[in-house]
Amino acid sequence: MKCPTNTVINGLGILDRTAAGSRSGNLGIGITPYFRYSLFNSGVHSAFFEVGIGGIYYLRDYPDGGSHLNFSRQFGAGFRKRLRARTLFVATRWFHTSNQNLYGKDRNPGLNAAGVFIGMERRAMP
Repeated sequence: MKCPTNTVINGLGILDRTAAGSRSGNLGIGITPYFRYSLFNSGVHSAFFEVGIGGIYYLRDYPDGGSHLNFSRQFGAGFRKRLRARTLFVATRWFHTSNQNLYGKDRNPGLNAAGVFIGMERRAMP
């Protein structure tokens, strides 16, 4: 079975984030659909580019001075390797989190960050 090519991925995440100069730890839950475009696909290996946008609700204001409700824009690139029924992936993503001025500019500090992600994927349907 080949790695899927162009796909839409729905992600539900529980996040624990700490912004620089912020209180330690803040738990949130969010949904971010991604569109993943395969740059090449050998059947076992593939490289991809992905973009996503979603919402996150944090237990406390995030970042400090912000709000509980935030939105996130993300993009990144990575590699996948098919391993029997699962697929291993390694990716890097840039993301922006803010409340999009829902509560005014003075309560929208925003945060930009980048990260590396390693994980396993399993198809929900054959």
